[in-house]
Amino acid sequence: MNPANTSLKDFVLDQLVAVPGVTVKAMFGGYSFYSNKKIFAIIAEGKLSGKANHGTNPFTYTAKGKTMTMRYYEVPEELLEDRTALTKWATECIAISA
Repeated sequence: MNPANTSLKDFVLDQLVAVPGVTVKAMFGGYSFYSNKKIFAIIAEGKLSGKANHGTNPFTYTAKGKTMTMRYYEVPEELLEDRTALTKWATECIAISA
């Protein structure tokens, strides 16, 4: 497991303490954040991305020679440090993933 991903996972879980029912599972070298058995955010390559209808820096990966783009967008750095803003962001991602 990538140490940067693990460190970020621990930090994000601490920041989201006010969001009920958040669980995390290791997945493909990163982590998936769940609420009500639905993924609402992922950590990959040391970055947190959330499920959204818009944003910047969409999460991409390559499979079988094709680049795939998912509806997970990178969280701006300033949100990571602001517990209230990150909680609001997570709540919005949870609503979108429901």
